[in-house]
Amino acid sequence: MPDLEIPGADSEEKQLSEIKELLAATPIPNMQARQAYQAQVLTAQATGQAPPPPPNPMQMLSPSVPIDEEFDDHAAEYAACKDWINSSVGQQAKRENQDGFLNVRLHALQHQAQMQKAQQAQVQQAMLPQLILEKAKHSGQAKSPSETINFKDLGPSGRLQVAAQAGLDIHADVAAEMTEEQMGGMPPHPNPQQQKPAAQPSA
Repeated sequence: MPDLEIPGADSEEKQLSEIKELLAATPIPNMQARQAYQAQVLTAQATGQAPPPPPNPMQMLSPSVPIDEEFDDHAAEYAACKDWINSSVGQQAKRENQDGFLNVRLHALQHQAQMQKAQQAQVQQAMLPQLILEKAKHSGQAKSPSETINFKDLGPSGRLQVAAQAGLDIHADVAAEMTEEQMGGMPPHPNPQQQKPAAQPSA
């Protein structure tokens, strides 16, 4: 019954079947790793630098049965590989079938690498909001004027800038306000025709 199925049981069964295939074969060359190392050697020779140290032989090999990075249950299958490697059957294969045992080990390491990759992605995802905040703090990004200064305390130019950030056009309002301030703050101009000369004192 589906309700009685043990989570991961299918993945464990799949992995045990793959272990049998791995034991019957030998590892294959990891062409990608070999080409990368050869490129490093050629670069060192061209630049006159010391050649890179020889890579780990394990890195130059791949399992004959590759993992499925997208659909495998890497945690369950890695656990199955680890249990088998540490079991008496696995240790016997290590002594009697070194190539097959190495094949299984390489397969298990691929599952482990995918687990670590997924864990790192989760950590980065969890830290992303904090990283964004820290970047904003150290970037010197200034707050908008509306966040630091009251709108009513700004001069005409400042009010125009804040309104522009908000998508508002207040040029007409500011112009009218400036006209009112000028009219109210200045004395009325006298009419020259109405001015009369001051009376001269009599001798």
